[in-house]
Amino acid sequence: MKQEARHPCADNVIFDNESAGADRMIIFASQDGQITMFEGQNGSSHFLEDHDLDGTCQADSPLLDRPYGAEPELYRERVTQVEAKLEEVRHGGAGEYLGPLEDLEEGMRIRLEVACVLRQYRLNNINNKHEAELVAAKQNYENEKVMLWDLIESELEDKIRRLEEDRNNVDVTSEVWAEQNLHRKKRRHRQGSNSSLDHRRRKPTTVAGPYIIYMLREPDIVEDWTTIKKALTASKRKTKFGKIASPRHCAEALSLI
Repeated sequence: MKQEARHPCADNVIFDNESAGADRMIIFASQDGQITMFEGQNGSSHFLEDHDLDGTCQADSPLLDRPYGAEPELYRERVTQVEAKLEEVRHGGAGEYLGPLEDLEEGMRIRLEVACVLRQYRLNNINNKHEAELVAAKQNYENEKVMLWDLIESELEDKIRRLEEDRNNVDVTSEVWAEQNLHRKKRRHRQGSNSSLDHRRRKPTTVAGPYIIYMLREPDIVEDWTTIKKALTASKRKTKFGKIASPRHCAEALSLI
């Protein structure tokens, strides 16, 4: 064990060596290096000379170097402990490592659960949007189809109506033309048959009622007759063929069956 002691005349204290059964030595060195004291177990003190002091210092130098020689051994031991701890950490056996690891695993598990729930919600949202777009596209398709069918139906009805009007006009015109030719032939025949009887006077024909006196001109009568003929022909055709069936009408008819 090392002890220090101060002497009034000493500037430096050289610590001693204490061991079981050995003398306890206290060395005092003054500025001139002349004062030296040795104290034994029995409490006796002895002053040594300079040459005795040199020998004593040389004998005690291994004891002074012993603490410094232990530092490499302590370093190696510390390195060994650190490496052993790292090996435990690598194999998952260190206590100070397992606690934070469990906290991290718990946080990871919670985040995974939250991510799974969020993923499910997002998938449901995407599916709902997809279904809504499909329904909207289908409705738009049905509406466009009905509108297109109605447009085609109106165009076809317009064409049919024009064709019927043209046909009626042709029929009426041909009938009127035939009637006019017939009247002309009859008139010519009458003029030829009555040319020899011009000197005679025809007696007025008496008509017993009821009778109708037409006060219209012939073009007006032809126009009225054409209008009546068109109306009758159109009503007959609608009654015979009916209206063109559209998808909406077909669906209504199928629902009634």
